[in-house]
Amino acid sequence: MDNCDSLFSQANAEFVNENYQSAVDLFTKAIAANKTKSEYFTNRAHAYFKLNEYEKAIEDSENSILLNPNSMKVFIRKGICQFELKRYQEALATFQHGQKLDSNNKTVELWLDSCREKLGLPKEQKQQNSVPNSSTQDANPETSVQSATSAVTPTPAPHRTKYDWYQTQTFTMITILEKNVNKDDIQVDYGDKTFKLVAKLPNGEEYIMQLNLANTIVPAECQVKVTPLKIEVKLKKKEDIHWKHLESSADNTITTPYASVSKDVKETKPLSHFRNWEKFVKEVTEEEKNEKPEGDAALNHLFQQIYADGNDDVKRAMVKSYVESSGTVLSTNWNEVGEKAVDVKPPSGMEYKNWEA
Repeated sequence: MDNCDSLFSQANAEFVNENYQSAVDLFTKAIAANKTKSEYFTNRAHAYFKLNEYEKAIEDSENSILLNPNSMKVFIRKGICQFELKRYQEALATFQHGQKLDSNNKTVELWLDSCREKLGLPKEQKQQNSVPNSSTQDANPETSVQSATSAVTPTPAPHRTKYDWYQTQTFTMITILEKNVNKDDIQVDYGDKTFKLVAKLPNGEEYIMQLNLANTIVPAECQVKVTPLKIEVKLKKKEDIHWKHLESSADNTITTPYASVSKDVKETKPLSHFRNWEKFVKEVTEEEKNEKPEGDAALNHLFQQIYADGNDDVKRAMVKSYVESSGTVLSTNWNEVGEKAVDVKPPSGMEYKNWEA
């Protein structure tokens, strides 16, 4: 692994651990070393988005689009940032451009509706199948009615589970935004290249995800973490390689058919179901503030709070000490670490080895 990929992997690890500013710093180093990889700009844009630095996220999205003009998620993120900045006309144009890449993308359709609502424009009407002309209708009235009914009744599209995923050098992370799920109500099965999760939601519905993975995992080292806001699945990679895709094929995502669960149970609604995005973002932000982490999560939250409240010297000291020590030292004293390299200090009883040597 060259230095650029190593920095990129470290940055993704920081992002997964919700250390977004540290992730930005590492993505920036990777970009400085190689400005030709669109994913570097894409992921830094996501980190900027998490920090509410929307202008910078837009700039990185535009650079990513120049390198890879066919990435739907980059257009979506750019449009969301413009929407958050209340630049609704620009957001509308961005989502319209993205829609050209995938005319059936439901997330884009919802954001387009939100933009038009803000601009006072009518929502775009989907073209309906027309009723047959009277001159071509069957002479039998019953047959005519049946033909007309079948013509205007669209076939429902199959439901596909919505989720997001990220990766580090050693793990692939799947995040499912389902709130207040009880850990005891989750069943997970891992295979060498398969993954299945069944979760009973607070409202009694069942959420089912089944994937054929693009690469091999180590089932015994996979984990599931449940917070009040989401379900996080941590898949241990068998090989320390970068996954280009999560699934072996886009058609291999399987969800339980509507009828096979229960006639009274509706499909789990994906993230794109929410039409009032501003309200949803505010609710999630407020719940994150009220969430009380425990154990390692509490310690990570403390470090994040120290970083957020610290001055520039504190932030530089934390980033420099953490990166140079390979995550074994975290200092807030810039006078102590600013002028010299920070040595690796592994925990007592452990030995540090440089695997790239």
